[in-house]
Amino acid sequence: MIGKAEIAVLDFLKQLQFPGIRHGEGSSSVCDFLKRNGYNFTPDLVAGPNNLEHAPIEGLFFVDVIEPSPDLLFKSSASHNLSIDVSGIFKKILDDAAINQEQPSINALPTEHHQFYLDVLNKKLNKYSHQRRFTRAGKDVISANLGIVHHFNLGRVSGKNVENVQGLITLLDYVRFYKSLASSKNTDLSVAANRLLKELTNPDQKGPFVMIAFREWDDVPQLFLGIHVRATKSDATADFAIILLNTALFDANGFTHPVYQWFGLIVQRSFPEDVTKSEHGDQVLTIGFNKDDNHFS
Repeated sequence: MIGKAEIAVLDFLKQLQFPGIRHGEGSSSVCDFLKRNGYNFTPDLVAGPNNLEHAPIEGLFFVDVIEPSPDLLFKSSASHNLSIDVSGIFKKILDDAAINQEQPSINALPTEHHQFYLDVLNKKLNKYSHQRRFTRAGKDVISANLGIVHHFNLGRVSGKNVENVQGLITLLDYVRFYKSLASSKNTDLSVAANRLLKELTNPDQKGPFVMIAFREWDDVPQLFLGIHVRATKSDATADFAIILLNTALFDANGFTHPVYQWFGLIVQRSFPEDVTKSEHGDQVLTIGFNKDDNHFS
């Protein structure tokens, strides 16, 4: 069954003119093609030529969608397989901040539960990691390209008010998780997150707001990892994204297929130059949050 998250991400990528993007799961023609080529799993979305037979395996792009649940942060029962009660700690952080008349920080949350996020991500990657082939020369390993998108629907945004507060807090926690996937200080990711939050409340937004940050991930089938945010502003749908792009995509393929050419264009159309400016990342953004509004259970 095709879910709302997959539909939202597909619509977003179509707005960005991702070449040939379409549903994978639920499409008999896509499923039949992949089975004939030894793929035992069908990705949520597939990009490539109208006739997939016309592209080599490295000319296709698979996209899988994950819609994270806020349960770990807001329901004690969700932590029963972990060594800590994440939601209990979060509630205490808010209680202590209220008592001390301080602004709580999401960075005060522990990170042990990020292992759960990583397990879910790795499960997706492992579905495709064995689907690699050697070139005819028997030297280079090739594979279909894979992107993983974490989707968040924040509901209606009015002024500086966000309907889905749990989703917003979970989104910020996933930014923290993304930072753990690189050994650098991730200044670019901090800047991107701040800019996304500012644009979220921008009443004059025109079109999707996309930011690119580059990462060097060796020997993984994953060529991009993305956060996609959808909200409703003034009765219109608004899309936002932070995309971590594996530089191996450009090193290995030299823009020989439409999907690679598209990535080159989207980099030019996004805002990479602003991501390097530290003045954006140094700012502290405050989110109003009433812990008594039945968020915890």
